[in-house]
Amino acid sequence: MTRKAAGRFKSFIDNQNSKLKQLPLTHTTNAYSFSEMCEDDSITPQKCKYFKEDLIYLFYGRPAYRTEKAEFTDLEFNWPIVFIFDPEKIDGIKSVYPFDTGAFYLNLYRRFFSKTSEVEDFRLPGTLDYAAKVAGAFYSDEKEYLYGKSKKNIDISAFQFEAQGVQKLSQEPALTVRLSEDSLTRDERSSSIEIQVQKPIDVKSSTLDIIMPQRYLELPEVTTALHRWELSEDNVHYYETMPYQEQGGWLPQIYTIVKEIYIKRGFL
Repeated sequence: MTRKAAGRFKSFIDNQNSKLKQLPLTHTTNAYSFSEMCEDDSITPQKCKYFKEDLIYLFYGRPAYRTEKAEFTDLEFNWPIVFIFDPEKIDGIKSVYPFDTGAFYLNLYRRFFSKTSEVEDFRLPGTLDYAAKVAGAFYSDEKEYLYGKSKKNIDISAFQFEAQGVQKLSQEPALTVRLSEDSLTRDERSSSIEIQVQKPIDVKSSTLDIIMPQRYLELPEVTTALHRWELSEDNVHYYETMPYQEQGGWLPQIYTIVKEIYIKRGFL
């Protein structure tokens, strides 16, 4: 027997008339993985423990990703590096989701959806048109989506439980208060549109811009990779890292840089 929830969210999105301008796709990795990438020219799909297949995870528009929490932020292995990809150069998109699916599996959306909801209830076809339609359904414009707190009010009919929960997610602050010292908490990934990709991404042909720690701009292995990827000074951006600064302190710098890139490129 087919579950009534299956396809209900897709039907809701299909009936929405609002569609925002297409935004770039982002991929954030940590410095440890980036050091290995500097010797390669592509990002390859990796086995996902939840979906049981090889996937690359991207986010639509937002550099919304957290590396694992490090006790000492002056240790470099956890510093984030952000790739901003041309959306027209990414092939092999499998699925689009209105949120970070990892957080769904960790049960971080328990206040927003029924405990009987399944992640497949929210799956959308693998085209960026659906990403733009989700953003347009729940946000007033591209900038509002980028910053992650919607002020848009839409009338959602009864029994559209998935859409009601996604709307509430879009209106919640990006970072929530910790419920206890041992509990996991949501961050801005929870309302970021997730893009799942099945094919390798060629860094050279797909990358519009890259954001990294300032000191990496002087490393020979990094400058060699940037030259090989044909990323000029105009396409390479940096943020400053400071000892004893919490990891979240880098996030405002990164979002400011992303906003400036999008304005310059005409996405905002």
